[in-house]
Amino acid sequence: MEFKISKSNAFIFSFGIIVFSYVTIKASISSFTHDESFSYLHYIQKSFMDIITFSDWYTNNHVLNSLLMKYSEKLFGNSEVALRLPNLLLFIVYMSYSFLLFKRSNKIILMSMFAVLCTNNSIIDLFGLARGYGLSIGFMTMSIYHFIQSFYSQKAQQVFLFHFSSLLAILSSFILVDVYLALLITYVVMTFIDCKYFSNQKYHLLISNKVHLIPFLVLVIILYEPIRRVALNSDLNFGGKIGLYSDTLSYLTSYAVHATHFSSIEFSSIKIIFSCIVLITTILIIKMIIKRDKIFWEKYKNLVVLNLLIWVITIEISLQHIIFNADYPIGRFSLFILPIYIFQFGFLLSFIGDYYKNAVLTVSISLAIISCLSFVSKADFYSCSEWEYDMETRNMMQLLSEYHSKYDANSTNVRIGINSFYEPTINFYRITKNISWLLPADRNGLLISDSYYYCKKEELDQLKLSNYKIIANFDRIKMLLVKK
Repeated sequence: MEFKISKSNAFIFSFGIIVFSYVTIKASISSFTHDESFSYLHYIQKSFMDIITFSDWYTNNHVLNSLLMKYSEKLFGNSEVALRLPNLLLFIVYMSYSFLLFKRSNKIILMSMFAVLCTNNSIIDLFGLARGYGLSIGFMTMSIYHFIQSFYSQKAQQVFLFHFSSLLAILSSFILVDVYLALLITYVVMTFIDCKYFSNQKYHLLISNKVHLIPFLVLVIILYEPIRRVALNSDLNFGGKIGLYSDTLSYLTSYAVHATHFSSIEFSSIKIIFSCIVLITTILIIKMIIKRDKIFWEKYKNLVVLNLLIWVITIEISLQHIIFNADYPIGRFSLFILPIYIFQFGFLLSFIGDYYKNAVLTVSISLAIISCLSFVSKADFYSCSEWEYDMETRNMMQLLSEYHSKYDANSTNVRIGINSFYEPTINFYRITKNISWLLPADRNGLLISDSYYYCKKEELDQLKLSNYKIIANFDRIKMLLVKK
């Protein structure tokens, strides 16, 4: 039998290999970052049960990431790429399910949306880090796909995979509880709409939604203790405090346009356009439901699900702020919403394409080209997401070791003066590179008694040292490595 692969699938496979290669190379050569190092130093030595029950409740401890780092180190060692391997594997999951979500769409829309989803620098960066954010987005994408599929075929299997992947997403980052609950609420709304407008069946809240009851109770049992610890010990005050529109949407808009600089008026206009797309989608869906358009309901449940999901997440975030005084998610804590928005936009293009095919295909191709060009122009093998300040720490520790070996080999119990930001990563490399002559870095700042300094020029000037030698100058982050 002759095996054939379509041109669109060949493009997607080749494109995916290229982007995955970029992420893998970056994960191999870029410095470990503050949060990755903190997780390595504080959590992966703990037992399986201590990690899974979230006994150390600090929010840096992304449970599944800590577990996978622990066992990845046992199998492959403590190199950067070995510790980041679980996230790299989830990037494959993310790409695979992004493809599956749009598999039935027009081939141009399929290729374009795949390109957009795989060339957003902010999202892609997370898959090259040993943190829970990449894991959570990968499993979230998997859960959304199986949730949508549960309306069509093999219901029991799809429901199981939905809850299983949701559990893994939540264990990767607890903020994904919002997505899980929002999807369950979405299911309730979808079954109600189906009964009232399309199937003419009587709606019963428990009976109509019973398929999710037992899996939901299982997840509650598993997640109760870790989430209880978070609720009791964390005040959730590391986000925005102004409002959903000013905080969360501003960050998401910035990420969506690849952090391209716009004037305040232009940026506000883009935010309004993004908001209008969601609102217009909602109006179109309501119109089709009122018309009882069964063809639309069967063909575009994916669009309805994603639109409802955005609205329910928006309401959840607002209620959490009102009831629990939780901050609005910003930065990497809000990034999980961006793929959801892109999924909805892609399904909207598929729907509009039924009426205005050429215009939609033009828009799709244009967005993909813009996204790819922006991705290439901003690609950086060394700077990682929000931890740019740590991009030279790996190189600094290498140069420090070489200098000490060449000029100061007999010195032991040597101390390096640093800003507290650099403490976890310096200690990570001190341990993994077996730099035994260097004392553990601390958060006490720069002291006159230190032998070396890794700091900015102005910090060095404040010490008023009479004599020092600059070993290395890291221009990109304006840092110096200095021997007193």
